[in-house]
Amino acid sequence: MSGTATGPLTGAAPAAPGGTLLARRVREVPGSTWAVAAATATAFLLAFWAVGRTDPHYYYAAAARSMSGGWRNFWFGAYDPAGSLTVDKVPGALWFPALSVRLFGAHTWALLLPQALAAALTVPVLYSAVRRWAGPAAGVAAAAVFALSPVTVVLARVDIPDTFLVLFLVCAARSGFRALQEDRGGPLLAAALWVGAAFHVKMAAAYLVLPALALAYGVAAAGSLRRRLGRLSLAGAVVLAASAVWPLSVALTPAEHRPYVDGSAHNSVWEMLLHYNGLSRFTDRADLSGGSLASFLTDFGGPPGVLRLTGGQLGTEVGWLLPLAVAAALAGLLARRGRPRTDPVRAGWLLWGTWLLVHAVVLSAARAVHPYYTAALVPAVAALTGAGLILAARAWTAGTRPGPLLPLAVSLGGAWAVVLSARGGAPLWQSTLVAAVAVSAAAVLAAGPAVLRGRGAGTPAGAGTPADSETPADSETAAESESESESESESESATDSRPAATQFAAPDPVTATRQAAAPAVLTRVTALAAAALLCGPGLWALSASGRPFTGLTGLNPVSARSTTLPAPAMAALHGFPPDLRLPPEMGTMNMTAPHAGLLAYAEAHHRGERYVLAVPTANTAAPYLRAGRSVLPMGGFTGAAPVPSTAGLARLVSSGELRYVMTGGFHGAMGGRVAQERQGWVAGHCAEVPPARYRSQHVSGPPGAPERLWDCAAAGGER
Repeated sequence: MSGTATGPLTGAAPAAPGGTLLARRVREVPGSTWAVAAATATAFLLAFWAVGRTDPHYYYAAAARSMSGGWRNFWFGAYDPAGSLTVDKVPGALWFPALSVRLFGAHTWALLLPQALAAALTVPVLYSAVRRWAGPAAGVAAAAVFALSPVTVVLARVDIPDTFLVLFLVCAARSGFRALQEDRGGPLLAAALWVGAAFHVKMAAAYLVLPALALAYGVAAAGSLRRRLGRLSLAGAVVLAASAVWPLSVALTPAEHRPYVDGSAHNSVWEMLLHYNGLSRFTDRADLSGGSLASFLTDFGGPPGVLRLTGGQLGTEVGWLLPLAVAAALAGLLARRGRPRTDPVRAGWLLWGTWLLVHAVVLSAARAVHPYYTAALVPAVAALTGAGLILAARAWTAGTRPGPLLPLAVSLGGAWAVVLSARGGAPLWQSTLVAAVAVSAAAVLAAGPAVLRGRGAGTPAGAGTPADSETPADSETAAESESESESESESESATDSRPAATQFAAPDPVTATRQAAAPAVLTRVTALAAAALLCGPGLWALSASGRPFTGLTGLNPVSARSTTLPAPAMAALHGFPPDLRLPPEMGTMNMTAPHAGLLAYAEAHHRGERYVLAVPTANTAAPYLRAGRSVLPMGGFTGAAPVPSTAGLARLVSSGELRYVMTGGFHGAMGGRVAQERQGWVAGHCAEVPPARYRSQHVSGPPGAPERLWDCAAAGGER
């Protein structure tokens, strides 16, 4: 029997078995697990608590509603309930809100819930990826940086594909690093599958991570060069195969059994992928009705250049810790010079550093970007910042030469945060608080080493190191570390998997004693530095989490004040002369609310036709589709797609599938020659409904181009 005194023999009430076990299990949970859970919950709450203040992206919301109506529409990404045409991109990111709407109904919160969940799920995945490389503390810091990045928060509040893109790419990075760390081909193929899945979210943007994965694996994986290149070639083939799943299914399906592919002039998925969403992105996009998409977006992201990511709107989205991440990457690579080729720690610096470099170059050089494109930078910034903090904190704790870099980094990071806060229009109290926290933290860190040396000098080297301070390699490679000096000739094949926390030169005995004596101090130091550096972006993200995104502001969600596009740019984009004076009350240009009077008239005279009415472009159709009406979006997103052609329009009318057609309005001038031919056919074969029968106070278009309703059945389709 046990010698423990319990129950009636002691006169004490027996403890509840479940409660005792539960308490013990709770105490056994590592602190890093609680920290990651908190960061995950924070990411979700920041993205979702103000869901009532957000209007979904008008185009994606309409598509999700239509896709939720049936599995054919769901798979092909049909933009309208009748399945006339697809969205103008791959529909992978829309499958999630479409499923949510199918499950919970066409509510705003149902549309936006998958976004918040995806952002929250990215947190533990990123933690796991960084922990494998640099240890739990670095993983926690990276998770916190990601959750509190302003662009992460604002993007997760709106139904835009990039949130899922980031999640899938972080999954790919985790699998890729695991492949080189464990010398296994399976995780490498899993990384390839994740990249292929990311392609179905945002096409070629998913491939920007491939140089980072290939470089890290090609340099650091075990085995001969031929073996490594062979595995990379196989992984590349898997990427292409996984990316081709949806495009091939569309290409192999007869045109009469699927929607028309928007973004193409010939109903071709390859034209949509390679031209419309590919090569034409580097031109002025003449296919947008004479408007220049590049010029349009430049008003958002600012002109190209080296300083684009730290200036304008982009600086307050992603620029807070970008300088620190760059410095950490350089310091990490420098610290690992001379290590064996298979050093996984250096491979981690290569992976995340190359991710950062490739995305930064592309975003800085592109002719035009939305600010939320910078969300793809955040995982690399977070990983490099987390590992860099541990690198500096270990040096500071040990009292080695690089130790003073930690208070210096906190000071400079705080100063830069004050600059960005002021530039973004933050209130004075916010900038003052950021400065005060940074100064206080830097002062504590500057005075810390002396206190630490005084407390740690006499502590045994093995004094109680908690589980969270151990790195993945501390217990697994201790024997390998001891034998490194005995056989330098074998160093090429040895795997030094010590993480970033231990990558400075091996400490002397006194320094080793200090490190072992103060694991709790190391944790507090890292937490203090991280809190100081995250004060600026964290406050900014918190304020952005409740900012209203109404009307069309969801098209370009930013954490700072939204930029109003110049009227000439808006006019040119919609096919009007740049000098057209748009009315100040144009509001959302009829993209978020239908023309109530016109819709009521068309529905009152609807006799079971397939479409309630046809309207110019997917933009005008969006509010009708989101309301669940079967509306034909003529011309697709740009108005230039031949859907329907004049012959197709005649067939729809003669077969009784379509009666009413709208022309004019804010998007009636889009589409060029194809749209003009449709309008000419309507004017020549349909009777105009007198405006007095459906007009209300609704502003139906710019000067001289009101929305006009035509009854094609009244004239019998012939005039």
